[in-house]
Amino acid sequence: MNSNSSFLTREEISQTTIPMAIHLSSLIESFCSANKTSVDSVFKCVVPVPISLTEYGHRLGVYMKADPSAYIVAAILSERLFEKHSEYFCSLSAHKLMCSLVLLGVKFTQDIIFGNSYYAEIFGVSLTELNGLELAMLRLLNFSVFVSAQEVERKKLALFKPRSQAKQPSLQRTSNHSHIHQLQSQQQQQ
Repeated sequence: MNSNSSFLTREEISQTTIPMAIHLSSLIESFCSANKTSVDSVFKCVVPVPISLTEYGHRLGVYMKADPSAYIVAAILSERLFEKHSEYFCSLSAHKLMCSLVLLGVKFTQDIIFGNSYYAEIFGVSLTELNGLELAMLRLLNFSVFVSAQEVERKKLALFKPRSQAKQPSLQRTSNHSHIHQLQSQQQQQ
């Protein structure tokens, strides 16, 4: 894992970080679609967020300056959360769930991180709200956020199998827009 991902080049960001962030948004959207009930919580917005979760994922991929493994850890944590607390997943909670999961992923995978005020600005929430979201997510996960290197590798392999094994998008893209459509198609096939 990259201990100082603030030195990722623009090419590295577009080839790895953005696809991982968009994959996470697709995963969370699929959990929201699968859920039939929802509860009121700190994650639930009063009104729909004006940006799609895919666009939000793209935004995070560009501005977070996070190692791609942070998004893999966030995806693993989201799967754990859905198994235990699927009732928290709905279209009104997706964005706040995503930002709290990404924040935990960043803090778990990186040695050098920014302060929560930096992340709050990117996520589009206040510092106080982000701190509350982080604590609420830790409580929902029972503070169990350890993800082994083997879990990360398995998830990475599942996401990016060679073309001969599965119809997965390549990490090299000519445009981010085409990548978004390919990831959405991949999610629908699963």
